[in-house]
Amino acid sequence: MIKIAESNNILKECLGCEKEFLRILEKLVTIETPPADAASHKNLFGVVEEELKKVGYQTHYYPGELSGGQILSKPLSENGNANVYQLLLGHVDTVWPTGTLHKMPFTNEGDVFTGPGIYDMKAGIAMMLQALKV
Repeated sequence: MIKIAESNNILKECLGCEKEFLRILEKLVTIETPPADAASHKNLFGVVEEELKKVGYQTHYYPGELSGGQILSKPLSENGNANVYQLLLGHVDTVWPTGTLHKMPFTNEGDVFTGPGIYDMKAGIAMMLQALKV
């Protein structure tokens, strides 16, 4: 059970991560990942693996035959969470063809952010990474 004071601390910590979240989000969105381009997916997986390693996770990339592949990641045993499991599932491909970024770049107008794949699913991936950090 989480107490009110604990949940307020978690909320405060999450709100303090906005700049880091946006840094990761921009990095993810500016790598175009059309469905049929497995090499672009591998590039984006590299960013995700780098971020996971920063929070003490080991990663393993499994190349795909008909896709960009998969990443399996779990906590390193020395960080004390080796027996704790959490399934975080997402995808890195978008419906947008290569070149869309030139017509629809990553932008921020107030509280509105745009870019290819930003809401499906790159913001979700950025949220997963931030949740693990918090």
